[in-house]
Order: sequence, then structure tokens, then C-alpha cells
Amino acid sequence: MDSRRGEECDDGNTLPSDACSSICRRELVTVGCGNGSVDPGEQCDGGSGNSDFRSDACRTDCRSPVCGDRIVDRGRSEQCDDGNRLDNDGCSRSCQVELATAHPVAPLTPPGYPMYPGVDTTASLLPTTEPSDRQPATGPGTAIFVITIGGAALAAWRRKKKDFSPNWPQGW
Repeated sequence: MDSRRGEECDDGNTLPSDACSSICRRELVTVGCGNGSVDPGEQCDGGSGNSDFRSDACRTDCRSPVCGDRIVDRGRSEQCDDGNRLDNDGCSRSCQVELATAHPVAPLTPPGYPMYPGVDTTASLLPTTEPSDRQPATGPGTAIFVITIGGAALAAWRRKKKDFSPNWPQGW
């Protein structure tokens, strides 16, 4: 230690978190998770880099990232992580995406009973080709009528809106 150069300590290395910094100043060393050094009972400790959100980071409880912790860790080749170790739920116990599987569905009605009593469900829903006495009105007269009704509805709406809105443009 050379106090003339401002050294407060000299441990012969430049490692952080060992009570003497790389510039030979005393450091406060904390014991426990988050101090940057792996203490007894910890699996890892990235200090301020610990994260419960970032992929492949040491977790804030100083545990190593694992499948089932709800964080997709790319370095561990996880494709998904749904927070459990169950198969057949879209994300396998090894955190790989599963293909959807079809599960049998129980019928809504007991066998032999009609689903809609009194309704013939075998009848065709397609329109019949039989001629009808009443044909829909088509042509230019119908189009003009529809446009006129639409315009009248718009004008009524504008009048109503103008009554309730003092900021409505004049002349509308």
C-alpha cells in the first residue's frame, strides 16, 4: 500500500467487490444476493445485472435461469416458458413449443335425441329455384329512392347535432 499515491488499501489485484477496489480505495462489501459475488446458498450473482425479465440473466433471488420461471432464456434454447413444467399446454416441460392437439369433445345432446326438437336439420339451407310472385325492386328508381332516404337521415342527424353542439360549423 502506498499512501503517498492515495491508496487506502492494496490487495494485489484489480477485482471488484473484495473490499479493495481496482484503484486501491476501500469498498463497502455487502453479503447477500445482488452484491456481484456468489455467496453460500446462491447459484449465481450478477449484481445489478440480476433480472427477473431479461433472458439468460441471473434472477433477483440469485438463482440460475431455468425452464418454468416464465422467462424465455435463448441461451438455454428455450422457445417458450409458460411458468410450469407441464406437457400438452402449448409449451412443453422442456420449454419447447408444442403443436396443438385435438381433444375429443363430448356431444351436447345424448345420442338419439335431436339437437333442435321440431326443426328439420336435414333440410337444405340453399335458396330454392322456384319462381316467386314477388321480386325485389331494382333499377335506377330504387337507387334514387335509397340515396334520397340516406340524405334525409343525414340532414336530420346534422340538425340534431347542431342543436346539441354550439361549435358546429355555421351553414351546415
